Amino acid sequence: GRGGKSGVFPQAKYINMVICKAADRGDVQSLLNIVATQASDMSCVNLSTAVHKLARFAKMDGKWSICPGDARFATLHSQIQVELRRQVQNGCALASNSALVCEESLPRCWSTLAWAYGTLQVKGLDVATVFRMIGQLSLAHLPSFKPLELTNLLWGFAKVKVADHRLFQASTQHILSDLTPYSSSNLSTLIWAVVTAQVHDPDMVQRVVEEFASRLRTSEVKPVELTNLMWGLATAKLHPKAHVLFEVGGRALQLLPEFKLQELSI
Repeated sequence: GRGGKSGVFPQAKYINMVICKAADRGDVQSLLNIVATQASDMSCVNLSTAVHKLARFAKMDGKWSICPGDARFATLHSQIQVELRRQVQNGCALASNSALVCEESLPRCWSTLAWAYGTLQVKGLDVATVFRMIGQLSLAHLPSFKPLELTNLLWGFAKVKVADHRLFQASTQHILSDLTPYSSSNLSTLIWAVVTAQVHDPDMVQRVVEEFASRLRTSEVKPVELTNLMWGLATAKLHPKAHVLFEVGGRALQLLPEFKLQELSI
């Protein structure tokens, strides 16, 4: 193994710089070529950066996606598994190693990996092993995740249809212990994730929805966040209190011109 500080070695910094430059140019082929030639030297930060940049390409350019047979991406996917396995073997799944985990920015890496795989949706790709290890590693370090990182982590699991019940239960308990740092966007993502993964607790959903509604008069909110919230309630067949519907409906009316057709239909 590479030991500690896997994301800050000079080699890792150089690889990250090259990955980011290729991404900034919009040169996805160069990015994949870098991955193919540098994979065995890439740190977890490098690996998560690479797959994140590829996912951003796919998100921004609706016509582009990873070809399931691309050997370069297969190399990246394989090396991600090698790196996660190394972390498990090195004890990163233990709460006692939280200092090392934070030093290497691993929670951010795990969240980024989950979000990127969820966004890429590579046909025929077996992601179960990757997500099993991400879940195992993340479980002991939930307090080390920033709000966006934790909700994106759960979103990724839900998107690829891997329901890690222990991770979802522990994460929602952690989030409910203090909702203050979680933005309205984080809360709507959380509702979408737990309902999609079918691991939601009705009381938890209602509490998050009430917190979301209580902020609507003072916080910025996007149409998609209102859509995700209401979709979650409808799918879970939960009936919010009247004041919640009043607040959400009032804000939706204000934002009506900004809604996309799909968001309104949902």
